[in-house]
Amino acid sequence: GLAVDGTNNTKPDLHLKALDFWRERYGVDANEFIPDDLPKETPVKHDTTLTESFPGTGAFGGDLTWTTFGNTFSNVSNQGNFAGGPARTTARADSDLSTSDHYTQVIFITGLLLAVSGMGPAARFSSSANTSYYSFEYLGNSNQYLCKNVAGTETILANVAVTVSLPQTVKIECNGSAIKDFIDTVQKNSVTDTSITTGVRGGVVAIQAETFDTWEASDLGGGGGALRGPFFNGNLSGLGSGGLTHQDRLG
Repeated sequence: GLAVDGTNNTKPDLHLKALDFWRERYGVDANEFIPDDLPKETPVKHDTTLTESFPGTGAFGGDLTWTTFGNTFSNVSNQGNFAGGPARTTARADSDLSTSDHYTQVIFITGLLLAVSGMGPAARFSSSANTSYYSFEYLGNSNQYLCKNVAGTETILANVAVTVSLPQTVKIECNGSAIKDFIDTVQKNSVTDTSITTGVRGGVVAIQAETFDTWEASDLGGGGGALRGPFFNGNLSGLGSGGLTHQDRLG
């Protein structure tokens, strides 16, 4: 196959991800999108990006639908807000990514109770249970914690001292058995763990009282690009309305 720029084969499976995207969008067999004079191929699961901006003031979320495992998350002045207690409390975005290998990140803006506040993102979140990996920056002792949470029971996998300088972007990444976390793109903890191998949703975890913003989750698939290749020429109008959105990267 051709690469996205038509010059070399740097992403040989891009057209297979495109097949999967259009198969899912239009509910037809993927081979319907391949001209008769080209060989039939098997789609590869496309990559998905989800975002949440916590607009307005009121119920938690807004861009996405969320499930909260505690009634203390809300939107306040276009930011996420948690006003709970000392126990770690999670919330799950109820939209699926394409694979269990993905990252989730969130901007931790303020800790309203500096001695005990902490928050961060969750990944590989189960769609049916309070189970995920999560990472949080804890202001009480200036540490970054990487944890697994299985049916509401937390196990700390690793922690390390960090410099707290809010606002900061906290990120967790799951890639096979490699589980890592980051602050402002700098890796902090890295462990090998196989306790949670499924789960294609993301979320957040919070402690005590915080504000946060700009949540994002995405599959680990590399950058996207315009569709080019043996059966796409960039003009998708003939396939119906809707087209590609920022939420579906094919690269």
